[in-house]
Amino acid sequence: MFHEDGTFNFHEEIMALAEEFCQEWVQRRGPFKSRLEGALILNFALCTIKHDLEQLLDQLDAITVDLKAFVPDFYRQVCSLELA
Repeated sequence: MFHEDGTFNFHEEIMALAEEFCQEWVQRRGPFKSRLEGALILNFALCTIKHDLEQLLDQLDAITVDLKAFVPDFYRQVCSLELA
C-alpha cells in the first residue's frame, strides 16, 4: 500500500479482492469456460468495486461536517486570531 517515496495506492489490495471474488465464483459455478469468460468476470468484479466506492463517496458528499464540533481547539485558535 505505501511506497518508499511516500506515495500510496490500493492496486494490490483491490486486485486481491477481485481475484478472491473470481476464486469464489469458480467454487460456486465451476471453472471458467475460456480466458475471455475469466477476464469478463474479473472486469465485472472490478466494476462492482468501483460502483461500491462511488456509492461510499456519494454518501460522504452528503455528510455535512460542523467544523466547530469536529476540531474545537483548532477552531477556537483560528477565531481568536481573527478576532484579535
